This record gives sequence, structure tokens and C-alpha cells, in this order.
Amino acid sequence: MIRLFVIFIIIALGVFLSLNKEQNYEKRRKVYIFFIVVILILQSGLRNWAVGSDTYQYYIRFDEIRHISWDHILSAIINREGKEPFYGLFQKVFQLITNSYQLYLCLIAVIFMSALGSFIYKNTTRISHAVLAFVIYMGYYYGFFFNYRNKTNNRNCILTLEF
Repeated sequence: MIRLFVIFIIIALGVFLSLNKEQNYEKRRKVYIFFIVVILILQSGLRNWAVGSDTYQYYIRFDEIRHISWDHILSAIINREGKEPFYGLFQKVFQLITNSYQLYLCLIAVIFMSALGSFIYKNTTRISHAVLAFVIYMGYYYGFFFNYRNKTNNRNCILTLEF
């Protein structure tokens, strides 16, 4: 239900800013992309652990990392042990600041959605193009590949920043 509401906001705000002639077009496009990115950060970062098939598993891993020593984390990287050893290091570094998984989800959302917003800003010239890109993102990311979201977040973010 929330996804449909977000899609409605994406389209409605796009139409409103496209028709609004009070500001210059480039400024309206920047405002639109920024506002939608903030909404997507809130949607992704404030979700419950029960959302998605693997979010709870990632919460368990986040909690386990707290009890693992730095030596173990670093040796896993050096010896290429385990699955995604750098992800454990990223979590361990984050836990120096706070142990809140919700804030961790918000940080991941900020990183990923900022990269998405930057990509859309650099590769669109019209608000209508940005609307289409965000709607396609919502359908693609939250529709077909919902189960794989957390596993590929960091890789997608790095690839998106490159463009």
C-alpha cells in the first residue's frame, strides 16, 4: 500500500512541478529529484524488519557482528573467509557510532538513494524523464527483485556512483 502511495506522490509532484512556471525549470527539476529521494530514503530506512524476505536475517547478522572481535573481522577479510566480509567490516565500523539497526537502515538508504538521485539527475533533462525513471525504479526494485534488495545494495550503489 505504501508503495502505491509513493508512486502517486512521484507522479503527482512531477506533474505539479512540470506545470508550475514560477521557478526556472532546472531548479524545479532539482527540487523534484531531491524531494523524491528524501521520500525514498524515508520509505527504505524506516521500514520494519518484517518487510522483505531477508531484512530480518540481515538484522540478526548486524546483531551478531556486535559480538565478533575486530581480529576475527579483519582475518576474515585477509583470508577471504565467509560471505561478504567487507559488509561485516562496514557494519562493525558503523557500530562504533551506534548499535541501532534502524539508523543503519537509514544510512544504507541515504547512500543508495543519493546515488540513485545523482544518477537520475545526471541522465535526465526533463521532469517527466525523472518521473518515469523513479516509477520504473519502484516497479523494478520493489516489484520483481524485492527479495534480493539487501544483498545487492552496496554493489548497485557503487555501480550507480560510477555513472
